[in-house]
Amino acid sequence: MANHIRRQVRDAFATLVTGLTTTGANVFVNRVDPVATGDLPALLIATPSEQVEKASIGMPNPFVRRALTLTVTAMARASSTVWNTLDLICQEVEEAVFLDETTATLGGLCKDTALVATEISISGEGDRMVGIAAMQFEILIHAREGIPDAAV
Repeated sequence: MANHIRRQVRDAFATLVTGLTTTGANVFVNRVDPVATGDLPALLIATPSEQVEKASIGMPNPFVRRALTLTVTAMARASSTVWNTLDLICQEVEEAVFLDETTATLGGLCKDTALVATEISISGEGDRMVGIAAMQFEILIHAREGIPDAAV
């Protein structure tokens, strides 16, 4: 049995954005621990929500559309240039994801990927201040109900 499609999407997305010029190998999936200053700049990837809608009826296993929300949180140490650094990281992520149809469909795992929002903020105090750019992507997946490990 393969992993749940959400995990497959997270892992594929992480592979796409690992090795970018600014963040390099500092890409973390489902990280819950604080990011150490030495690991910045970094990308955090999570799939916090999903909407599922039946697209057909009948048995067995009707067709469903899964709209998966995937967040990429870019983090960089706060400085006078942090806004520019966050913009550069976001640019690199977008270029990697939307390079071509293969990257935008995560190698065929999904039907479409769309960037739907980005929120930028500064968090923390003193030398622990970080800039954060939370990019929200909507990943459209077609699947069969009751078969959560395979896209169709």
